[in-house]
Amino acid sequence: MQTMVAGHRRWTAEEDQLIRDQLAAGKKTTEIWLPHRSSSSIQTRACRLKLTDKQHPRKSSSYHPNPRAWSQSELALLVAGIAAGVPVRDIEIAGRSHRSLETMASRLGVRTASNTTTVKTRPCITCRRPIRSEHAGHRMCDRCRHTSEQYACI
Repeated sequence: MQTMVAGHRRWTAEEDQLIRDQLAAGKKTTEIWLPHRSSSSIQTRACRLKLTDKQHPRKSSSYHPNPRAWSQSELALLVAGIAAGVPVRDIEIAGRSHRSLETMASRLGVRTASNTTTVKTRPCITCRRPIRSEHAGHRMCDRCRHTSEQYACI
């Protein structure tokens, strides 16, 4: 009989042995099936039993199974492209996604077209005077904002 701990079933020695036997037979942790156990819990249990050093993908530090280090030439291409005003989505580096290019540019502190602040002239929603707005949520001029703060509910 299995005991429950805070809504979870305790692992039994029989389940641990089944995992050991299945792995010894050449099965992957994702191919092992146990009643009342998810694939993820079996992977985690195998790791805790030190039967495999492979962590569950969501629990690892990176989503990519084998993250590749950036070479100096890749970094130079990225920085040069951004400095030339080329949008990141148009920069092509073999084996790198546009998302990875955005992430690396951010880590390097390089300003890209997608992470620069654009200032627009918008009308104040209260007095309709034009204001310099840095984002869509900035819609009131300082004068109207300070006036509305005085009458705000406490």
